[in-house]
Amino acid sequence: MAKTETETQFTLRCSRSMRSDAEKFAEAKGQSLAEWLRRAVQEKLDREKKGIGADTVSNEELEAMIEKILTEKLAEKRNEK
Repeated sequence: MAKTETETQFTLRCSRSMRSDAEKFAEAKGQSLAEWLRRAVQEKLDREKKGIGADTVSNEELEAMIEKILTEKLAEKRNEK
């Protein structure tokens, strides 16, 4: 993390399973838990600043939904023949 601003810290209380999941994802990315958490918080802040709320989906989620719908529609079409 670049030290362009005065740094501060805060305590985050969470479930053990949340911490365990975060540690696994951080390790998979080759990041420290602290860096992974910083990036997660920044990502959320960026979305909130853009007005993107919790009711939106990521591109990956949207692609998965579209694929599912298209697969279902193609299966329906095949069964009509």
